[in-house]
Amino acid sequence: MLIKHRIQAKVTIIAASAGPVQFPVFSASSARFLAQVLKLVGEGQSYREISHRLGLSKNTVLDIVKRDRAT
Repeated sequence: MLIKHRIQAKVTIIAASAGPVQFPVFSASSARFLAQVLKLVGEGQSYREISHRLGLSKNTVLDIVKRDRAT
């Protein structure tokens, strides 16, 4: 439950920011999908469902989530 609240808080912060978001840990393509991936993870969707929905590989979704948790 704590992770879900943390993800929702990050999605809210990202969505509320007026300018471009800088994520030094993420590549340009990963940063582009960060908010969407975290939102869908927070909704309880599996990495496979998220990858299919966004047109990413399951490993890319996993990498995005791992890098976010490391920050």
